[in-house]
Amino acid sequence: MDFKMEIVEERKIEVKFRRVGNAKAPEIEGNKIIIFANENSAISPKHRKCVKTGLDIVLPQGFIGVIKNDGGVALEKGLVVLEEFLDRREVEIKIINLSSEEVEIKKGMKIAEMVVKKVEMPELEECKSEDKSLTPEGEELKVIKEEIVKE
Repeated sequence: MDFKMEIVEERKIEVKFRRVGNAKAPEIEGNKIIIFANENSAISPKHRKCVKTGLDIVLPQGFIGVIKNDGGVALEKGLVVLEEFLDRREVEIKIINLSSEEVEIKKGMKIAEMVVKKVEMPELEECKSEDKSLTPEGEELKVIKEEIVKE
């Protein structure tokens, strides 16, 4: 079996951001955008907190930012960043402290990563209540039931 690899021209995606006050600008590290805390804060054991970044971020239409754990912070301090999606707004990082000790967040500390992903833009279509495709007896499930009965 032959595999064919095609090199596609790399396309840059413009991510616009605005800093509030003297917030630390995000940085690019590989294919991730690193996000830093813009406040000093403490998170008690088994508690959660929204940590301000001082950033407003705007992504182009058709793209979202996925906020994720920064592996170093999570492993080192016992923190978990709640994954969330954004396309345009002020970025606050939701963090849970799973450790048994209070964790200090320092201004300028690396607290999360953002990966930019292309997404399909959905269209919503309201269906009438008698539309069979939305019921358990819709065509897809009906075919599955018939196959189960045959076995």
